[in-house]
Amino acid sequence: MKFNEETLSKLKRADEHFDERYGKLGTPSRIVFEKREYIALLEKGETDMQLSTFLNISQALGLKFSLV
Repeated sequence: MKFNEETLSKLKRADEHFDERYGKLGTPSRIVFEKREYIALLEKGETDMQLSTFLNISQALGLKFSLV
């Protein structure tokens, strides 16, 4: 299969699409998007969270955990 180099050079990279749709990395809108994606992955069981993240979320919800 032969690719047209001119056509390929006009294609956007995934990060360019994310920048346009959700804002540049570090902007408030991009941070909200990334958190939503992370939560969706957690809900689907496709990723695990760190203990520190779990404790931060539980603290935000007013829950307290201790090791016994």
